[in-house]
Amino acid sequence: MSNFSHSETRKARKLHQCFGCGDAIAIGTSYRYSVGKFDGDMFSVCEHFECHKMFAACSSDEGVGENYALEFAREHSERKAGETNFEFVKRVAAQLISYANA
Repeated sequence: MSNFSHSETRKARKLHQCFGCGDAIAIGTSYRYSVGKFDGDMFSVCEHFECHKMFAACSSDEGVGENYALEFAREHSERKAGETNFEFVKRVAAQLISYANA
């Protein structure tokens, strides 16, 4: 079985749901679109760039499920009052990336 994937930057012409945090990707927003085949199953994923960065910063061989970035953020930080899923993930991703680059 051969696995493959392709990713590209797209601009949303309709609302999409981010695979990383579960929040909406607003119309007019640039996002990461990925399509491919893994373990015999086809997939297509829309993600905020920050959610994908979270994945890159914390990915492991165990794989990830839907809303992986939100779950990872919950494990590593406290949510501020009124923060959306995306705002929360974006803040935690920035902290992790700055720690990794320090």
